[in-house]
Amino acid sequence: MKEHANRPTVTLREVASAAKVSLGTASMALSGRPGVSAKTVRHVETVAGRLGYRPHPYVSTLMRQVGGRKQVGGKVNLAWLYVGSESYKVDFARPWGYHSTYAAALNRARELGYNSLEPHWCGQPGISLERLGRILKGRGILGALVVSGTSKIPKLEELKDVTLVKLNSPYLESFNHHVYPDTNQAMLLACSRLWQQGYRRIGLIMGVTHVAADTGSREAAWFNFQNALPEELRIPVLIDDFITSFIFDCYFVNREPSTTTRPPSFLDDEDWLKRFGDERKAFLDGRITEREAKAAINHFFLMKWLDDYRPDVIICIDSRIKGNLQKLGYRVPEDIGIVHLNLKSDTPNWSGIDQHWDNIATLSVDLLDHLIGTGQIGQTDHPVLRSAPGSWVQEKTTLPRKPLVYPEDRYVNRWIKERLNTEKSGSG
Repeated sequence: MKEHANRPTVTLREVASAAKVSLGTASMALSGRPGVSAKTVRHVETVAGRLGYRPHPYVSTLMRQVGGRKQVGGKVNLAWLYVGSESYKVDFARPWGYHSTYAAALNRARELGYNSLEPHWCGQPGISLERLGRILKGRGILGALVVSGTSKIPKLEELKDVTLVKLNSPYLESFNHHVYPDTNQAMLLACSRLWQQGYRRIGLIMGVTHVAADTGSREAAWFNFQNALPEELRIPVLIDDFITSFIFDCYFVNREPSTTTRPPSFLDDEDWLKRFGDERKAFLDGRITEREAKAAINHFFLMKWLDDYRPDVIICIDSRIKGNLQKLGYRVPEDIGIVHLNLKSDTPNWSGIDQHWDNIATLSVDLLDHLIGTGQIGQTDHPVLRSAPGSWVQEKTTLPRKPLVYPEDRYVNRWIKERLNTEKSGSG
């Protein structure tokens, strides 16, 4: 024991590499699970002993339970961690919340023999992340799925002894595993389908929180498509919540804007104190709320963007866009079509992208099960990142545009064909 006292912790992966076996084989050999010959077990145990391998204090018991699920009757629990200013119960009640995703994950966990997927709120008053970590440890929970009701999921370093699979795209660096919607693919697919339906002036309304949450992958895909279009059809993105907050911060309450997004140059072209003078006075007098003031600003910029660029269809990720357009007198889809990039129960009868959150939930639980079963507990310098593609749903908020306002374009058609991979052998 003493000769290993000062050595760095030896991982199961290092044991597998030294023994020249797979990670799964090493895991089964050291946990007593069936499927490995006695000779291989002795070999792996010898190598593990020589390296000074010591399993996680809870992982041996957990792996035995996981390996014998049918006999154990489901004594192992996983956790569902919700990050947000409100509890997971509030989120579950929202039509765009994660309740159906949680239900699919819980169902998959039970299929694999786990007893439960315990929901916890990261941010619950009186329970710090350090305390939450102790709660999970006390329950023998080594794995959790993590979702967020805000734009970001923090590193959760206080839970470093728990294997986390986050259901969001990774940021510039991550020490946890991720299973998430392929937002780049979703945007390219939506643009392609709309062009094929005859839409030509395709607009995009995004929120700055969504841009940050997917590290700009939707925007990158959007500009990829825009670059294939003739210049006269290109429309700039309207990041409506950023512009609204910028105007409110600078001209209503005279404070430094909190956003990191650089303001567009056109904001220097007008006297916004004069433009929104009535609304500002009403806010300062207490006759309207901050929310109402921002709604007035948002209304103005949406109207201005529509007048300046005349889109015939709008891609968005906010279901309120439909009502805002109708308040301005536009008919959907007769005047303007709308498409949602993440269809949920708050967007019935919308055209758009189904991100298949049930599938993401299942993949996440399967990944968590694999990581626990192979002894990969806690944070890692080599996370697994798995994106899941969405599919196009044709519904009532778009319709074929005939006759075409703008003719076909061979460059755009070629761009779409290459990405959809629809060209058949021998076709003209």
